Amino acid sequence: MNTQDDYQRLETIEQYFNGSLSVDEMANFENALKNDFDFSKEVSDYQKLTNMIKEITIEQNIIATLDKLEQEEPITPLKKKASFVTLFPYLSGLVAACLIFVLYASFSVIQLPGSENDLTIVRDVDVSILSPVEKKVFDSFYAGQSYLAEGQFQKAVQSFQVVLKNNNLRPYFKEATQWHLVLAYLKSGQIQEANHLYDELSSCNDCVYPIGKIDKAKLWWQIFWAKIF
Repeated sequence: MNTQDDYQRLETIEQYFNGSLSVDEMANFENALKNDFDFSKEVSDYQKLTNMIKEITIEQNIIATLDKLEQEEPITPLKKKASFVTLFPYLSGLVAACLIFVLYASFSVIQLPGSENDLTIVRDVDVSILSPVEKKVFDSFYAGQSYLAEGQFQKAVQSFQVVLKNNNLRPYFKEATQWHLVLAYLKSGQIQEANHLYDELSSCNDCVYPIGKIDKAKLWWQIFWAKIF
């Protein structure tokens, strides 16, 4: 296949993910994936972008549905007793919103701040002048992130625990490590540890690590679900 023509390349990538390539085209595509690093990266970036768009769309639908339900006029005992037919649209909307959230929270990826851009973790630290102890701490954190991405969750737990043994961590970096450890605990099957640390972080009133409400809710749900099963 011609990976030099921008338009054709993008069209072929779209067809690949849509499953509309012929057998020969698929073979050429996969061969290009193996032998053309730039093309392989472009395909990977395209997939990340489409997945991100899907997640944003789902999040927006969830938020819009929940906002709509919150704006519904509440039913009070003083009002005439409503029939099932009257309540059905409200109940069905609530059930649909809950179902969407359950499916989304159960299977979507939890994206912690800093996972994509490690500079947000380092912030104002000049990594070129780190002491050996500080360098070990940062190296352990990044190793933990790598282990998470590679599915080596127990090693990720151990790496983040090494970081937290240091008593001089900045609050932002400490909280970042703790949230990553919650995720590592969850993925490694250490559910009670994940739940305990999650509760501890959630009760913090002066936290500075900005985990989003949606990702926080997904993390809570996946811990809750794991405790049940």
